[in-house]
Amino acid sequence: YRLTFTDKPTNYFKLNEKDRKFTDLSYSVGLIIGKDGGINSVVWDSPAFAAGLDNGDTITAVNGLAYSPEKLKEAITAAKDGTPITLLVKKGERIETRVIDYKGGLRYPRLAKIGDGETGLDRLLAPK
Repeated sequence: YRLTFTDKPTNYFKLNEKDRKFTDLSYSVGLIIGKDGGINSVVWDSPAFAAGLDNGDTITAVNGLAYSPEKLKEAITAAKDGTPITLLVKKGERIETRVIDYKGGLRYPRLAKIGDGETGLDRLLAPK
């Protein structure tokens, strides 16, 4: 197996987001965001980090539209064509504009099997 990235999350990834009530964009812009737009985590040296976003900030708008996870994902996808990702962010009592410089689109990790035949990982994950 090898680690690959696609623009579609695995079923496990989607269930994990739903159960934990957050949006995980850590493999693209470098953010994990709560359902209310609050930033739970910023990945070190990520595009979000470079834009000056911090844990505890709240995203209130994406490209001029009220924040929703879907709007942010749409903006990340549109950025592949050069459209900037512009966020309105609440930092304590201040409202600031932050632009994320990122053109890689949505990225979700998955394991892709290489070669034929059964591997140790296949045996480990097989139903017993």
